[in-house]
Amino acid sequence: SFIFAGLSLFIQLPMAIFIAIIISYIKKGEQFFRTVFFIPVLIMTAITAQLWLKIFNPEFGLLNEILNILNLESLKRNWTVDDNTALFSVIVPGVWQWMGYYMLILYTGVKGITQDIMEAASIDGANKFQQAIHITIPMIAPAIKICMTFMVVGSMKAFDLIYLITRGGPMNKTEVPTLTMFITTFEKQQYGLGSSMTVVI
Repeated sequence: SFIFAGLSLFIQLPMAIFIAIIISYIKKGEQFFRTVFFIPVLIMTAITAQLWLKIFNPEFGLLNEILNILNLESLKRNWTVDDNTALFSVIVPGVWQWMGYYMLILYTGVKGITQDIMEAASIDGANKFQQAIHITIPMIAPAIKICMTFMVVGSMKAFDLIYLITRGGPMNKTEVPTLTMFITTFEKQQYGLGSSMTVVI
């Protein structure tokens, strides 16, 4: 569970910051790209899970087909069942689904920075990359902290996507507390123990 939360945070946050800054620099099509990246947030989790199950399918999945085209057949595998890739197969869909949400929060923070500061930095000789590193990111630190909190809390209570893609397998490699609680309560019918897990979560 901590690995799932940590990887989600360290993959999702840098990508969300990068995309938010890039979109804020775009003059034409800014609203279009903002909408495109936010669309996965609006898709039901069940549909997201089915979509990624098709991508990870070992026989006709998009990922294995791309590896075929690139002559990397040795890397092909059953992504959701393999011990080494099962956790990856639930982290990637989660990142894809929720990155747009955090991107929008960070984008709002970036757009709240006054242009006077950026113009002053440009006059002093700072390029776009230097402006992003030394001005934009420090100034959106409060928004970054909010996103980090949401990411960690969201990861610690993750259930539906993991249940639909791997059901905690293989050999409990992707089992998280919420899934353990669900199995204990509704499949093993140990309602007292399941209720105690719920309180802890």
